[in-house]
Amino acid sequence: MKAHKVVKTARAMANLSDKWWALRARRLEMEKEVADVKKEENQAKAALITSLVSTGTTAIGGKNVRVSHIVKVKPIATDWSKVWQWAVDNDAPDLFQRRLGEKAVKERWEDDTNIPGIEEFLVDDISYSKS
Repeated sequence: MKAHKVVKTARAMANLSDKWWALRARRLEMEKEVADVKKEENQAKAALITSLVSTGTTAIGGKNVRVSHIVKVKPIATDWSKVWQWAVDNDAPDLFQRRLGEKAVKERWEDDTNIPGIEEFLVDDISYSKS
């Protein structure tokens, strides 16, 4: 990836802002297309699973792919207070993903609530309005 090229004139920055806007619009259109394809893919997968299960078929092959019906075991928390307590009692923080809920933190900051161990981290960004 190319390093950022610093532009110094107002005209060059204006051109760069238009380039950024066009690239952003292109990316958003591509993301919409990807989301549409993903939705169609998920529908086909669901129909395939339903068909395999309802017919008792364990595997099927087409010209390009062979698929097998499998059952995965995934965890789901049914009582968070018990999970939290067990994790504390057993020194098991690895049960959880380490990321902050940005919205939840920002809401508490807006209420002047200080949360120990969390600091502000400034990130340069831009705001925009369509011309």
